[in-house]
Amino acid sequence: MSAQTMQKGTFSSNLMKNLDDASDELLMVDDEEEPVPFMVADVFFHTPLEETKAKLETLKDELTRQMEELNTKGSRFKEEMALLKRDLYAKFGDNINLEPDED
Repeated sequence: MSAQTMQKGTFSSNLMKNLDDASDELLMVDDEEEPVPFMVADVFFHTPLEETKAKLETLKDELTRQMEELNTKGSRFKEEMALLKRDLYAKFGDNINLEPDED
């Protein structure tokens, strides 16, 4: 697995953890009438609690869908790469090295 792939997976996992933490924090809000700060890019918007909860759930659902889609694509690419490696090794034998460097 490449470093870039691992970074993307870690980023997605961290983002999901942050969204889960934010949802947990919203459960502890005492005053449901008070607006909740919701950060978009570098700006905080004060939104009603229910709207913030709904937006967080939407973000979590979208991130889950994107992660599943990327995992599916990654699996297909790995299968295709394995077939290509098999064909190339059959043609060139030990004269080529298709394994990634361990730097």
